Amino acid sequence: MDPQIPRRLADLLEHELEAGERLEWSGAPRPTWVDTESLPILLFAVPWTAFALFWTGLAYALTRSMEGEMETLATFFPLFGLPFILFGVGMLALPFWSARRNRNLAYAITDRRAIIVQGGRNVRVVSYTPQDLRFGFERIQHRDGTGTIRANRRTRALAEDETGSEFESVEQLCFERIENAGEVERRLRQLAATGG
Repeated sequence: MDPQIPRRLADLLEHELEAGERLEWSGAPRPTWVDTESLPILLFAVPWTAFALFWTGLAYALTRSMEGEMETLATFFPLFGLPFILFGVGMLALPFWSARRNRNLAYAITDRRAIIVQGGRNVRVVSYTPQDLRFGFERIQHRDGTGTIRANRRTRALAEDETGSEFESVEQLCFERIENAGEVERRLRQLAATGG
Protein backbone atom coordinates (compact mmCIF):
# COMPACT_ATOMS: atom_id res chain seq x y z
CA MET A 1 0.00 0.00 0.00
CA ASP A 2 1.27 3.47 -0.91
CA PRO A 3 2.58 5.27 2.22
CA GLN A 4 0.99 8.55 1.00
CA ILE A 5 -2.46 7.06 1.56
CA PRO A 6 -3.82 7.97 5.00
CA ARG A 7 -4.24 4.92 7.25
CA ARG A 8 -8.05 5.15 7.36
CA LEU A 9 -8.26 5.15 3.54
CA ALA A 10 -5.73 2.31 3.29
CA ASP A 11 -7.92 0.29 5.66
CA LEU A 12 -10.99 1.03 3.52
CA LEU A 13 -9.15 -0.09 0.39
CA GLU A 14 -7.96 -3.30 2.01
CA HIS A 15 -11.48 -4.00 3.22
CA GLU A 16 -12.78 -3.62 -0.36
CA LEU A 17 -10.53 -6.33 -1.76
CA GLU A 18 -12.34 -9.59 -2.45
CA ALA A 19 -10.96 -13.02 -1.62
CA GLY A 20 -8.07 -13.79 -3.94
CA GLU A 21 -8.01 -10.28 -5.42
CA ARG A 22 -4.43 -9.01 -5.76
CA LEU A 23 -3.49 -5.36 -5.33
CA GLU A 24 -1.27 -4.22 -8.22
CA TRP A 25 -0.98 -0.48 -7.43
CA SER A 26 -2.37 2.06 -4.98
CA GLY A 27 -2.00 5.81 -4.69
CA ALA A 28 -3.56 9.08 -3.68
CA PRO A 29 -3.64 12.61 -5.10
CA ARG A 30 -0.49 14.57 -4.34
CA PRO A 31 -1.28 16.59 -1.20
CA THR A 32 -1.55 20.36 -1.57
CA TRP A 33 -3.16 23.10 0.48
CA VAL A 34 -4.82 24.54 -2.63
CA ASP A 35 -5.91 22.83 -5.86
CA THR A 36 -3.89 24.59 -8.57
CA GLU A 37 -6.25 23.38 -11.30
CA SER A 38 -8.95 25.59 -9.72
CA LEU A 39 -6.77 28.73 -9.70
CA PRO A 40 -8.42 30.26 -12.81
CA ILE A 41 -11.72 30.18 -10.93
CA LEU A 42 -10.00 31.85 -7.97
CA LEU A 43 -8.62 34.60 -10.23
CA PHE A 44 -12.14 35.25 -11.56
CA ALA A 45 -13.67 35.08 -8.08
CA VAL A 46 -11.53 37.89 -6.59
CA PRO A 47 -12.83 40.75 -8.80
CA TRP A 48 -16.35 39.24 -8.84
CA THR A 49 -16.57 39.19 -5.04
CA ALA A 50 -14.90 42.61 -4.68
CA PHE A 51 -17.41 44.18 -7.09
CA ALA A 52 -20.36 42.43 -5.38
CA LEU A 53 -19.21 43.75 -1.99
CA PHE A 54 -18.67 47.24 -3.42
CA TRP A 55 -22.08 47.29 -5.11
CA THR A 56 -23.90 46.02 -2.01
CA GLY A 57 -22.08 48.52 0.22
CA LEU A 58 -22.88 51.37 -2.15
CA ALA A 59 -26.54 50.33 -2.37
CA TYR A 60 -26.72 50.20 1.43
CA ALA A 61 -25.15 53.65 1.75
CA LEU A 62 -27.58 55.14 -0.78
CA THR A 63 -30.64 53.64 0.88
CA ARG A 64 -29.60 55.01 4.29
CA SER A 65 -29.93 58.54 2.89
CA MET A 66 -33.51 58.02 1.67
CA GLU A 67 -36.49 59.30 3.60
CA GLY A 68 -40.24 59.01 3.31
CA GLU A 69 -42.31 56.26 1.73
CA MET A 70 -39.42 54.83 -0.32
CA GLU A 71 -37.29 54.27 2.78
CA THR A 72 -38.98 50.96 3.69
CA LEU A 73 -38.79 49.59 0.14
CA ALA A 74 -35.22 50.80 -0.35
CA THR A 75 -34.11 49.01 2.81
CA PHE A 76 -34.42 45.68 0.94
CA PHE A 77 -32.51 46.89 -2.15
CA PRO A 78 -28.99 46.01 -0.84
CA LEU A 79 -30.18 42.43 -0.17
CA PHE A 80 -30.13 41.81 -3.94
CA GLY A 81 -26.34 41.82 -3.73
CA LEU A 82 -26.19 38.96 -1.21
CA PRO A 83 -26.55 36.09 -3.76
CA PHE A 84 -23.66 37.58 -5.76
CA ILE A 85 -21.51 37.83 -2.64
CA LEU A 86 -22.34 34.23 -1.64
CA PHE A 87 -21.56 33.00 -5.16
CA GLY A 88 -18.21 34.83 -5.02
CA VAL A 89 -17.36 33.36 -1.61
CA GLY A 90 -18.19 29.90 -2.99
CA MET A 91 -15.81 30.44 -5.92
CA LEU A 92 -13.11 31.69 -3.55
CA ALA A 93 -13.47 28.55 -1.41
CA LEU A 94 -13.47 26.09 -4.35
CA PRO A 95 -9.67 25.57 -4.65
CA PHE A 96 -9.40 24.93 -0.91
CA TRP A 97 -12.46 22.65 -0.88
CA SER A 98 -11.03 20.66 -3.83
CA ALA A 99 -7.71 20.21 -2.04
CA ARG A 100 -9.56 19.01 1.06
CA ARG A 101 -11.59 16.55 -1.04
CA ASN A 102 -8.38 15.21 -2.58
CA ARG A 103 -7.03 14.40 0.89
CA ASN A 104 -9.97 11.99 1.27
CA LEU A 105 -9.34 10.09 -1.99
CA ALA A 106 -7.43 6.88 -2.62
CA TYR A 107 -7.03 4.87 -5.80
CA ALA A 108 -6.18 1.23 -6.44
CA ILE A 109 -5.65 -1.09 -9.37
CA THR A 110 -6.07 -4.80 -8.72
CA ASP A 111 -5.88 -7.79 -11.02
CA ARG A 112 -9.70 -7.51 -11.43
CA ARG A 113 -10.69 -3.83 -11.33
CA ALA A 114 -9.81 -0.20 -10.68
CA ILE A 115 -11.14 1.28 -7.43
CA ILE A 116 -11.72 4.83 -6.19
CA VAL A 117 -12.41 5.25 -2.48
CA GLN A 118 -13.61 8.58 -1.13
CA GLY A 119 -13.63 8.81 2.65
CA GLY A 120 -15.18 11.42 4.87
CA ARG A 121 -18.48 11.46 6.70
CA ASN A 122 -19.79 8.87 4.24
CA VAL A 123 -17.65 6.43 2.28
CA ARG A 124 -18.08 6.23 -1.49
CA VAL A 125 -16.50 3.35 -3.40
CA VAL A 126 -16.60 3.15 -7.20
CA SER A 127 -15.25 0.11 -9.04
CA TYR A 128 -14.40 -0.15 -12.73
CA THR A 129 -14.14 -3.54 -14.38
CA PRO A 130 -11.90 -4.16 -17.42
CA GLN A 131 -15.00 -3.80 -19.64
CA ASP A 132 -15.64 -0.33 -18.20
CA LEU A 133 -12.12 0.73 -19.21
CA ARG A 134 -12.14 -0.55 -22.78
CA PHE A 135 -12.77 2.83 -24.45
CA GLY A 136 -9.29 4.24 -23.86
CA PHE A 137 -7.62 6.82 -21.65
CA GLU A 138 -6.55 10.44 -21.53
CA ARG A 139 -3.45 11.42 -19.55
CA ILE A 140 -2.51 14.97 -18.64
CA GLN A 141 1.03 14.86 -17.32
CA HIS A 142 3.28 17.55 -15.85
CA ARG A 143 7.06 17.73 -16.20
CA ASP A 144 7.60 16.12 -12.80
CA GLY A 145 5.63 13.01 -13.84
CA THR A 146 2.51 13.74 -11.83
CA GLY A 147 -0.72 13.88 -13.72
CA THR A 148 -4.37 13.04 -14.11
CA ILE A 149 -5.70 10.00 -15.94
CA ARG A 150 -9.25 9.80 -17.21
CA ALA A 151 -10.87 6.80 -18.82
CA ASN A 152 -13.24 7.55 -21.64
CA ARG A 153 -16.83 7.50 -20.47
CA ARG A 154 -18.92 4.50 -19.62
CA THR A 155 -22.70 4.69 -19.39
CA ARG A 156 -24.82 2.55 -17.17
CA ALA A 157 -28.54 2.14 -17.87
CA LEU A 158 -30.68 2.68 -14.81
CA ALA A 159 -34.28 1.76 -14.09
CA GLU A 160 -37.13 3.52 -15.82
CA ASP A 161 -38.44 6.67 -14.18
CA GLU A 162 -42.12 7.42 -13.42
CA THR A 163 -42.79 8.44 -17.05
CA GLY A 164 -41.54 5.08 -18.34
CA SER A 165 -38.44 6.59 -19.95
CA GLU A 166 -35.05 4.95 -19.47
CA PHE A 167 -32.21 7.13 -18.37
CA GLU A 168 -28.49 6.64 -17.98
CA SER A 169 -25.86 7.42 -15.40
CA VAL A 170 -22.44 8.50 -16.68
CA GLU A 171 -19.37 7.61 -14.65
CA GLN A 172 -15.80 8.42 -15.60
CA LEU A 173 -12.74 6.98 -13.95
CA CYS A 174 -10.46 9.82 -12.91
CA PHE A 175 -7.21 9.41 -10.99
CA GLU A 176 -6.22 13.00 -10.15
CA ARG A 177 -2.76 14.43 -9.32
CA ILE A 178 -1.01 11.06 -9.05
CA GLU A 179 2.71 10.31 -9.10
CA ASN A 180 4.16 8.44 -12.12
CA ALA A 181 1.04 8.96 -14.23
CA GLY A 182 2.56 7.18 -17.24
CA GLU A 183 3.19 4.01 -15.25
CA VAL A 184 -0.31 4.08 -13.77
CA GLU A 185 -1.83 4.48 -17.23
CA ARG A 186 0.18 1.45 -18.42
CA ARG A 187 -1.25 -0.61 -15.55
CA LEU A 188 -4.79 0.56 -16.40
CA ARG A 189 -4.26 -0.44 -20.03
CA GLN A 190 -3.09 -3.88 -18.92
CA LEU A 191 -6.21 -4.23 -16.77
CA ALA A 192 -8.45 -3.11 -19.64
CA ALA A 193 -6.80 -5.69 -21.94
CA THR A 194 -7.89 -8.52 -19.62
CA GLY A 195 -11.52 -7.70 -20.40
CA GLY A 196 -11.22 -8.90 -23.97
